[in-house]
Amino acid sequence: MIALHDLQGANVYFENAKIEDDVFLGTLKFNFFDHFGLDDQDIMNSFKKEIFGKSVSLIDYSSIEGFRSWYYLQHSDTYNPSNQTDKRKYKPFVTNFSIKEEIKEKI
Repeated sequence: MIALHDLQGANVYFENAKIEDDVFLGTLKFNFFDHFGLDDQDIMNSFKKEIFGKSVSLIDYSSIEGFRSWYYLQHSDTYNPSNQTDKRKYKPFVTNFSIKEEIKEKI
């Protein structure tokens, strides 16, 4: 699994729910996803830390050439290497993973 520092979203499902002899049975399924894309907040915000009561900008992501290029490739309407109708060809890499947990509880 790829290390994630944050999640973009999650879905939770309950599957195969049933009651047998006063026991509740089922499966709780969690689907998580994250993307390695940049949005406006990523490029506009800096990494800030409070030092001696003052907010100090430690990293200004917009000043890092790689971040600017990454953002441009994902958001530019003019850069389209495949000449297809979808102008944004460089899509973020998406990670999906699921966890299932069996539930068995006496009621």
